[in-house]
Amino acid sequence: MLGNLLKSPMFQSLLPQYATKLGIKPDEVEQYYIDKVPLKRGCDYQDVLNMLLFYASPKASYCTGQSINVTGGQVMF
Repeated sequence: MLGNLLKSPMFQSLLPQYATKLGIKPDEVEQYYIDKVPLKRGCDYQDVLNMLLFYASPKASYCTGQSINVTGGQVMF
């Protein structure tokens, strides 16, 4: 699974670093990235869990070797 902007302690710990790189305040970083996501929200643990549960279920029995983007519609290059 390929995710982005997971609302997690790890992402929160990186906000000051991203703020410096972007030249903005740390409290503006999350919104900066959310504005780039078509669904206009970050990824949360439930979004990741839903995808994992699907791939662990019989409904995904014919899916093999896939990389799935859990990005809210954001295109990653």
